[in-house]
Amino acid sequence: MNSAYAGGYKYDYTGKPSLNTDYITEYKAETKNGVQTVTFKINPKAKFNDGTPIDIESVRAAHRIFTAPAGEYQVTDAPMWKQVKSVEENGDKFSVKVTMEKPYYPIDGGFVISTFIHPALVDKKLFNDGLVDKPLDKYWAGPFKVENWDVSQNSLILTRNDKWWGRSLCWRKSLFVLWVRQPLWQHSRTAKLT
Repeated sequence: MNSAYAGGYKYDYTGKPSLNTDYITEYKAETKNGVQTVTFKINPKAKFNDGTPIDIESVRAAHRIFTAPAGEYQVTDAPMWKQVKSVEENGDKFSVKVTMEKPYYPIDGGFVISTFIHPALVDKKLFNDGLVDKPLDKYWAGPFKVENWDVSQNSLILTRNDKWWGRSLCWRKSLFVLWVRQPLWQHSRTAKLT
């Protein structure tokens, strides 16, 4: 669904991760003199469905949401984000440098998984309530878009996204049956492909 949320890495059939260049073209984590930094370059072609670029602002949105005081945003605890000292441009808006307060392990790949959140979602009301029973895929990014959302059947049909910039996929359409009624952003953990 929203592959920008977890799109920086892809996994092969054995579970081996590799960089997903549809979103990230470079990634480096290092610790020097006790200071851990992560630098990565976002693919400049990457955009949310409404045309908003996936850039440093989407990383800053994730940082703001995951480090807000408990209860402000309906999210699970994100210990990695709570150790972030700064998120800054590293040359341009597609090059990001994250500096940690103290080293966090394992850090490899950590900032390209659950890192890109549409900047509009820093609005707490929109984030917490705006996607309940309506997917609003303009805030998503990835190879699929919503074709049909049926609340009464708890079903979501996704079809190919004509704005997708990345490699082509073999799937044309997917049907998800959602087992639990909860905010849509939580459904990625409870969706069943049928």
